[in-house]
Amino acid sequence: MKYWVKTINGEKILKNKIVEPDVKLTRASFSTLIREICMEIDEPTPIVVDSQYDNFTEFNVVRFKASDYVESVPFERFTIEVVPEK
Repeated sequence: MKYWVKTINGEKILKNKIVEPDVKLTRASFSTLIREICMEIDEPTPIVVDSQYDNFTEFNVVRFKASDYVESVPFERFTIEVVPEK
């Protein structure tokens, strides 16, 4: 599965990349998937909670705010969207 990953400040996209990690999306592997995506774009991993998995599977997007990180990050939002298969 492919994901469109973005880091955003205000309305400006700072990083923008399509990634295809080897991790399959399941409830048990969701935090591992997020970690793999963050490693691929060289950004810290946010704190992941179960409700984010539910939103991601229902709406095909998950958004993290800067406050979802333990350390400070140089962006306001981190977004992961599913890229639809053709």
